[in-house]
Parts: sequence; C-alpha cells; structure tokens
Amino acid sequence: MSTGALTDAVARHVVTNELDRNLFVEAGAGSGKTRSLVERVVSLVQSGERIEQIAAITFTEAAAAELRTRVREALESRLANDPDSRLADALTNVEAAPITTLHGFALRILMEHPVEAGLPPGFTVADEISSLVAFGRAWEAFSGRLGDDLELLELQALASTLSVRLKSFREVARRFDDNWDLLDRVELDPPLPDTGPALKLLDAAIDLARLTTGCIASDDKLATAILDVADEADQAKKADEIGQVGLLISLTWPGRSLGRKTNWRVDVESVKGEIQTLRDEVDQARDVLTDAILQHYLALVARFVIERTEARRSEGSLSFHDLLVLARRLLRTNETVRFRLHQQYRRILLDEFQDTDPIQIELAVLLASANPPGDRPWTELAAELPPGRLVVVGDPKQSIYRFRRADIGVYTDAEATLVPETTRLTTNFRSVPGIVHFVNHLFGHAIGEGKPGVQPAYTPLTAHRIPDASSGPPVTIVGGPHDQAVSAGEMRSKEATDIAAVICQAMTDRWPVFRDRRWSAPRLSDIAILIPSRLTLPALESALTAVGLPFRPETSSLVYATQEVRDVLAAVRAVVDPTSSVDAVAVLRSALFAITDEELLEWHLAGRGWDYRITDGTDGTDGTERPRIAAAFDVLQRWYHDRWWLDPSEFIDRVVRERRLREQTLARPRPRDHWRRYRFLAEQAREFTANVGGDLHDFVAWAEIQASDSARVSEPIPAESDDDAVRILTIHGSKGLEFPITIVAGASTEDGGGRRGPVVLFPPGLPPQVKLRA
Repeated sequence: MSTGALTDAVARHVVTNELDRNLFVEAGAGSGKTRSLVERVVSLVQSGERIEQIAAITFTEAAAAELRTRVREALESRLANDPDSRLADALTNVEAAPITTLHGFALRILMEHPVEAGLPPGFTVADEISSLVAFGRAWEAFSGRLGDDLELLELQALASTLSVRLKSFREVARRFDDNWDLLDRVELDPPLPDTGPALKLLDAAIDLARLTTGCIASDDKLATAILDVADEADQAKKADEIGQVGLLISLTWPGRSLGRKTNWRVDVESVKGEIQTLRDEVDQARDVLTDAILQHYLALVARFVIERTEARRSEGSLSFHDLLVLARRLLRTNETVRFRLHQQYRRILLDEFQDTDPIQIELAVLLASANPPGDRPWTELAAELPPGRLVVVGDPKQSIYRFRRADIGVYTDAEATLVPETTRLTTNFRSVPGIVHFVNHLFGHAIGEGKPGVQPAYTPLTAHRIPDASSGPPVTIVGGPHDQAVSAGEMRSKEATDIAAVICQAMTDRWPVFRDRRWSAPRLSDIAILIPSRLTLPALESALTAVGLPFRPETSSLVYATQEVRDVLAAVRAVVDPTSSVDAVAVLRSALFAITDEELLEWHLAGRGWDYRITDGTDGTDGTERPRIAAAFDVLQRWYHDRWWLDPSEFIDRVVRERRLREQTLARPRPRDHWRRYRFLAEQAREFTANVGGDLHDFVAWAEIQASDSARVSEPIPAESDDDAVRILTIHGSKGLEFPITIVAGASTEDGGGRRGPVVLFPPGLPPQVKLRA
C-alpha cells in the first residue's frame, strides 16, 4: 500500500469534514486509502472518540499490523505539534485498540461473551492449515464408519453400480465445512432411490424381440442386435435387484447404421425410433437413480459436517469460519450483548471490503445499528444506521478472494444501501502516469460499464507521480502470438525463455528504477516475476538457470515446489508409506541417493521390488557387488524403524545432515539459497509440531495443504538481507506488495489473437520496447 502523502481533495473531505456520516468509499489501487483510514482514526480521536471504541477491521494480519503502526506514527506526529490530551491518551492505549482482522474482531467479541455464545471459557482457535489437517482426519474416520454401516450397504452397492464413489465427496465435504452456516439449504432426509421404474424397463427391453417379426431376412444385423438386447435383458432378470440395475444400464444397444430397408416389411426407421425411445428412458432412469444417490450422499456429508461443527463448539476448538458465524449468531439472538457491544464500539471502519466474507457487513451493521434486528435482513438495518457509525472501504476491481465468499453482489448492495452517494478515491500515488494510462485503457475496455450484480463499472484512475524521464513505454508485451498447436508445457518453456531474455536485457541496458529518491541502475532484486500457480515454476527455473540468473521463490507454496524441498518430502513420504513404489523411486532418484534410471531399470528387470523392508538377498554375500539401491534401502529401513522417536523437524534435520544435502549444494550456484530452502522446511516442521502436532503421516498431509496453490497461508518468505536475485511470487502471494519491475507470467490465453507471452510492467517508464519473437 502506498505511503505517499494524501493530497487528493476527495480523500481530505472524507477524513476531515464527514466524521458524522456513514460512508462507502471506493478506493482505486494505490489511492492512499490506508492513509485515509489513518487520518480518519486520528480525526475521530480529536473529535472526542476514545481509540478503544474505534474498530478498524482489515483483511490480513499483516495489513492490520501495518494499520496499527501507521495510526501510532500519526498520533505521535500530531501530538508533537498539538499537545492534545486526547491524542496522548489514544497513543497510550493504541495497542488495546480493536485494529484487527475480521476473524480477530469476531474472536474478540466471543472471548468477551463466551457463555452467551454457547462456548466454554478459554476456547481455542485453530489456524486454517490445522483445521484442514483435522478435517482430513475426521473425513477418514467418517468414511470408515460408513463402510461398516450395514444399513447403508445396499445404497453403497447401488452407488458403486452407478459409478458414484464416496471418496469423490471429500472436496464437497470440505466446501461444506467452510460454509456450514449455509447447510440449511441441503435436504438432510431425502427419499431412498426407487429402482422400480428402472427395473420395469428390463421387461420393455425383453419385449423388443417382437420388433423382429417385421424382418424378412434372417441375417439382418439390426434384427440380430435386437434379439441380443432382449436376451441380455432376460438374463439380467435372474440377478438380484442391484445387479439388474447394473445390467440394464450396460445393455448393448444396436447401432444406428444397422438394418437395411429391403430386409424389413415395416418402416425400419420406426423400429430404430422405438429402440432409441427405450434407450433414452434407460438413460433417464439411470440419471434419476444417480441423482437420488447423490442427494443421499450429500445428506450424509452435510450431517457429518454439522456434527463436526457442533463438536468443535462444545469442545471449544473453533475454526476461523466458526468465529464469524458464532459471532453473528450471538449478535442476532442476544439483544443485551448486541446493545452492549453497540455502545462499546462507536465507530466501525471496514477496509478491503471487496475481499472479505459477506458475514462481515452483517456483523458491522448489527453492531452499528441502534435498532433490534429481529428477523430483518441487514440491508433494512443498514438503511436506519445512526450517522457516522460505519465506514466501508473497498475496490471491486481488486477482488480476488472468491473462495472466501467475497461477493460483488453484497458489495453493490452495501454501496446502494449505506449512503445515497459513493465517495471515490481515484488518485493513484503508486504508479507513474504511463502505467495508470495503460490500466485505464485496458480495464476501461475490458470492464466498461460493468454488469449489474457481477462487475461494477470501471472508474478511471488519475496519476499523481511525475516521472523524471520522458522516453520509453512503461508497459510492454514480451513476445508475439504463439502457435495455437503447442502444448501447455511448450508454451511455458517458450514464455520462460522470453522472460529470461528480457531480464538479461534489462540488466545489460541498465533500465533505470527509482530508488532512494533518484534514478539508479536496476538490481536483480528489483525484478519480480508473478505467476498464477506453481505449474509455471519449473520452466522458469530452467530458463533462468540456463542464462545464469539467480532467483528465489518467495511464496511458501512456490518454495514447496522447489527441487530441494520435494526431495526431502519424498523421503518423508517413503518412510510414512513403505508400500508406495512411487515414493520409493522418487526418493531413490533424488539428490538423497542419486540412483540413475539405468540402475532403477536393472533392479526392476531383476524382479526386485520397491519395498525397502524386504532385503531380497541383495546383501552381497554371493560375491557380487552390492547394488547401490540395496544400500539406500538400508538407510530408508533405518529411518523407518526410528520414525516413532523423531518429530517431523528432527526427522528432516536428520535427513539433511546424514545425506550431506547442505554440503552437496556447495557445487551449485548460490548455495545459500538452497540452504534457505532446507531451513524453511525445517522451520515449517517445527511450526507444525508447535501448532498442530502429530506424526510424520500428519505432517505429510499438512505439507501437501501448505504446498497447494489454493493454500490460504502463502505469506512471502523473507530473503537474506544481502541476497540479490530475481524474485518469484504467486499473484496471490504478491497482493499488497510493490516492485520496481514486474513481469506477469503464466497469463497466456487463447482468444481471437492467439496465445501471447508475459506482460512486463516498468514503473519508471523508461525501457525501450521489447519484442523477442515476432
């Protein structure tokens, strides 16, 4: 977020002249909205509000910490020129002020009123990764119980016949768990599947044999196929009920091209039509049964989630989403508590509104409202809010957290309900005019007037910064359209080559960047490559290494995707599951043992297996040279036997130490970067032990969640202070950060103009146009 001076007239009007108005502020990127919020907090303090009564709610822990720091600094600065006792009191109590995240604010409410919320005093809150690990354990237990439930055997047998598998509902259950307050929309007691209508179709299939009486040729292929179908249906009648359903949906129907008109005394097309009608009825019956089974499985999963939710509440071990829902429930149902909190928090400021759960606005309105909520929706309460109680700040164009139920519909409802007119901050303090003009042109065209309920209209930004130089485009597209026929892997490779070339050109031509209040030659650390997912990382690693460019992945999910971390985790997986041949081969091929593909093939052709617990007589006592794989198996077997006495961090330290992984990196460029990745994994393991707990099996599940592109904990990994390297982050992990030169990779698309390469943004507005491939 920009720290530039806030000179925009609209923003000044917001913080100085409208303290007694409810506001909806649309703040464009780089518009100084953080400074605006800080100024509003300070102005409220000087107007007589106590800082403990001003709730400033933002999106992330980092943003909340930054906002608190900015408020403290602003109070100190104002107090130096104005010895106001109210400012001094606010500075003394700033650490106690409710400047926090939405989840932190909900936690504060519940901790102040646990009994009223139906919670045991001293309840705890698990972080999101820990919650996902706990969910995985609960799902495994739930799946096992269902498999042993005799009452569900028939339902599961029918589901298996129709290719419906309970394991495919794991992701559904996770989504239900993340949104359990919406499960009242799920039918919890649907009717059992009725196979009767489907089984009657077997009789209709048997009856198809009558159609062959219209055939006058004994060798007609259509007639023969019809008799085969009828015979299959007749044989199916001998099976049990579920078997009949399976045989019905697998009947071998005649092809449309069979049957010659001269072989039939009746219209052969009418015969085919009757067959097709029955076939359609079978397909419809299958769909009806499948839908009924899906409804039952959804009900089972919903009940599982509801039971888990109630268990968390009664045990006092909550998830982040529990905090929001239970805080909202408390404010909805307990008027005494709601009114007390209404008096306690006199001003509520909501930042990053476009990205947070829609429960946020309801919590804010319930707290700000002076009237009892009853059964009325929040939109009605919002229209009656007392003046000056609520300020909402957001930018719908920056909403990227749909998985958190961020809803543009809620955003527009809030904008329409809270105030008659939206205040817009459009002056951009972050970027040079060239980038602002590019953004206005691009998104003005792409978004335009927007679409109601989906995307608000685009509001152009106004540039505040003035560059010192006058030549060169600030934005360029590297590379031209690529061949539509190339694979995704080839595309990534071509794109990575383009990126490496443009970075080399930037360093060679000394494209200037603005640093320490002057134009300077770029450092590699001034360049950031943003990628949508870790799929793009391997190609980038290869391309950058090929031209000798040092780099470092900085988002945790990207560090998990690096070779060093993958190698160590392969060892952990192999020890957790010695029966997995995939994990055994992976660790053998890794830097831990460096077994060649030729050795692996020779081992396999000799008929030896991959379970390292079995020696297979490879101890060398027959006089032959002992294979290196056998020696590697000795190490894995020793680790396997010792696994119960080592926590994950101790195990990882042992693997790195015994296999001399740090020493190996001395033969590679930038060994410190490799050390940093080993250290990162060990620290992650210690964090797991401290916050989650469990054995190596649990750590593997936890690490897989951390490594996923959808991981919600993806804070950038700090680098060594003297490390100069190109930075690689996910787009998700880069939110709120700034870089002198930014390359957006992995954004190739297929539209009318074909696939294109990465976009490069140059804030100084100086580098020449780059076109690496026509």
